[in-house]
Amino acid sequence: MAPGLVEQSAAQTGHSSIDKDLLPEDDDLLYEEELLRNPYSLRMWWRYLEARKDTAQKRRFLLYERAISALPGSYKVQKRHSPACSRAFIPCQASDTHLRCSFGMHT
Repeated sequence: MAPGLVEQSAAQTGHSSIDKDLLPEDDDLLYEEELLRNPYSLRMWWRYLEARKDTAQKRRFLLYERAISALPGSYKVQKRHSPACSRAFIPCQASDTHLRCSFGMHT
């Protein structure tokens, strides 16, 4: 996303500060476009998570949240996300995520 576009978008919404670490980068566009076409593809989500395993913790956490929302019954995604929950930046959100995962798998 172009830097000018980010500031213009922030001005339109009234938000003066946007965490730029959470915005998609050029490398993310391939994954994001593919997930727009097929949001329920475990293979694509898995590749995206693998490619971003060394990014900032907050960004990884949000990526896992999106994957779990798209694939609530995926044991593979939940199991991989569980260790991240224990080191999450907001403990309350981590436990909520774990509960949503567990509920989604047993319904």
